[in-house]
Amino acid sequence: MKAGWVAAALALAPFTMGQAAHAQASGCPLIHNLVAGAPAGFPEQRGEEWDNGWFDSNLYMTGADDCSIKVGSENLFYCAWGFDAPSDANSLATALSDAVTGCLAGWTRADTAGRKSSNNLTILTGLTLSGVGRDAGTTVLVFSESFEDSQESQVTIEVRR
Repeated sequence: MKAGWVAAALALAPFTMGQAAHAQASGCPLIHNLVAGAPAGFPEQRGEEWDNGWFDSNLYMTGADDCSIKVGSENLFYCAWGFDAPSDANSLATALSDAVTGCLAGWTRADTAGRKSSNNLTILTGLTLSGVGRDAGTTVLVFSESFEDSQESQVTIEVRR
């Protein structure tokens, strides 16, 4: 687990920089490519298949502990970052949420704090962005969650279609 979120936030500078022009020039194309690849199961991001429909991703977001792809009835790309404290995970989730929201202007936004994650853990900080127009049916989720009876937490970004 990471000792803090500062290193991860610096590594994710394209997503967490406050300047819209910098985010547009660096982090937004990555998010847009993931969204565009979602209907076809992220073919450009797929690495080696390690289980039926599960692939390593050849795209890693800096500092992530894991990035993988699931192809099937629902296509999923995700990356996850581990932390020793919920406050560190919440800080990165908030910064990442803000940056992704800036990249996907016009998408429908819903706060997901208090809901259950795909891991069936309670989301501490999070949002779901739902695509509109040609991106309808695609969702981007960013959330932090804490493991029960532990300070260990993680931040996850998911692109689903």
